[in-house]
Amino acid sequence: VVQAQEVAQSLGQSFKARGVGYGSDGNNLASQNISILVGLGPYGGGMHSDKEFLQLSSYGDRLALVTALIEKLNPPERKLP
Repeated sequence: VVQAQEVAQSLGQSFKARGVGYGSDGNNLASQNISILVGLGPYGGGMHSDKEFLQLSSYGDRLALVTALIEKLNPPERKLP
């Protein structure tokens, strides 16, 4: 979470993390005491319903955030096993 907040700040974006308590495959990781981030896509609403939507205006900022976060967590000079 701290790294995501740092990336968001560097991009001039706000970032808030909160527990959500819904079911997903991420629960398998959470049960092992591994923190996960979900919901990094574009803003929207009506999740998993026939009224689900995304705000197209948020797409560019969210893509920049996720791209920069991936680059921070896995820089090109990092050697993978």
